[in-house]
Amino acid sequence: MRVAAFFLSLLLMCGSAIAGGTVGFNVKWYSTGQWPFNDIVDSPGAEDTTGIVIADLNRDGILDVAYSYSCCGNGSGGGVIVKLGTGGGNLGPDVPYKFGQDDVAELKTADVNGDGWLDLMFPDVFYDSINVFLNNGDGTFYYAGKVGFGGRYSGSFTLGDFNHDGKIDLAEITCDQPQGGFPRGANCTLNIGLGDGTGMNFPVSQSIQLAGSSFNLQSADINGDGKLDLAFARGSVGVILWGRGDGTFSSPTYLKPPTTDPMDSVAIADFNNDGRLDLALLSGYPCSPDPNRGACGQGNVNNVWMYKNNGGTSFTLTTHSQFTAQAGMIVPADINGDLNQDLLHFNQFAGGIYPIIDPHGGYEYVMGLGNDMLGTQGSFSSSWISAVTFRDMDGDSRADYVVIDWLTNQLGVGIQTGGYKNCPPPNSAKLAAKICGVSNGATVSSPLLLRASGNSPAGVSQLQVWIDGKKQYIKWGDQLAKKFALTSGKHRIAVVANDQYIGSATTAVNVTVP
Repeated sequence: MRVAAFFLSLLLMCGSAIAGGTVGFNVKWYSTGQWPFNDIVDSPGAEDTTGIVIADLNRDGILDVAYSYSCCGNGSGGGVIVKLGTGGGNLGPDVPYKFGQDDVAELKTADVNGDGWLDLMFPDVFYDSINVFLNNGDGTFYYAGKVGFGGRYSGSFTLGDFNHDGKIDLAEITCDQPQGGFPRGANCTLNIGLGDGTGMNFPVSQSIQLAGSSFNLQSADINGDGKLDLAFARGSVGVILWGRGDGTFSSPTYLKPPTTDPMDSVAIADFNNDGRLDLALLSGYPCSPDPNRGACGQGNVNNVWMYKNNGGTSFTLTTHSQFTAQAGMIVPADINGDLNQDLLHFNQFAGGIYPIIDPHGGYEYVMGLGNDMLGTQGSFSSSWISAVTFRDMDGDSRADYVVIDWLTNQLGVGIQTGGYKNCPPPNSAKLAAKICGVSNGATVSSPLLLRASGNSPAGVSQLQVWIDGKKQYIKWGDQLAKKFALTSGKHRIAVVANDQYIGSATTAVNVTVP
């Protein structure tokens, strides 16, 4: 570098540094298991699986899929099916793990016992416990037992290091009705348990009484202070609890859109590319097949409410859009490769999950414009989708998806074909960051387009760009493309990839600007 007076400046841009492609996916379908999926509410044809993850469970650099299933209604037990990846987004045969509980729910994966291998956790729908399957260290699993905090029914849960001790902790909503009492009417409690590193003990650090039915619990560093926060849907509001970094959470912030409809789902993502996590809320009434509750179509249209993060604990409602109907869930993902977060909708209550409602379980999307606004809407050709997750399955930098279609008893892997390709990630065997298109020692022009990516067994939640020792940019997700203005001279450009749960990895190049 020439002299200290030469400072680096960031080239401000209205949106992403790249243009996106069209929405397109090539879907391969797999039969879902050798056992009939359980109808847990005795409604004919309402069979369902209830949780799905994409992760590198055997750390071979190829992503795998696991999904939970309810089974049989006779005590023979549901469990988890693991399908190890074979490359290119393809999956191998089913490897089932059964245990003695019929009705299970959402599935999560994290290294809960600190041995370097991802484990699996999912709750019982009609009991007060979460089931733990520990990894043998090779992508196979054994049933280790149950954990929980009491309460009549287990509800939504999330994992994270809430007290910065390097061990996975557990937050769980328990209620006096199944599935958080969706959409209304339950008494619920949020319990925070701090893990001891075994994956089987989570002593309670805080219990918070919740005012009504609560669900879709998620954890993220929403205010950017380095401490995980919690967000969930409750009544007609979205709720954020601010992490103190010691395993406890402070008073809530309420996001209150102008509606009395039930709040169904929360999506957390950076919808305007300013480095801060924003929130989208989905509100709408479920459609019930019970004629005593009124005809479907009356007051059932959903709305998405977009809340911009202003920094700290301040949010602004920027816009809202009608999007699909009959309640359900929204999840963020980039489905056209423009590095703007889009929203996907599916209806996990379409059948099988109590309370069963009318089968409006399609699979729809609305495009994010990168400025807290929503644009074009569309749908995928699937039937009744009950579980969805996204991640780059084939290593081409584009987000792919895995879904469960309970009507056809199939698992679908959708490989993205229409999106723009950015920076193929390092393989998923270990946490790593990667810079594409700029080699160490290169002479470059300014502004410099920096493309980068990150990967890990569990997935990367955030990328950071540091130039000459100063943090210049944050991108939530595992792909980044941004232009930076550089002064003449030598510069060190580092990209830091932060794991979804614990740890970070850095890669760097030294460049010269004439």
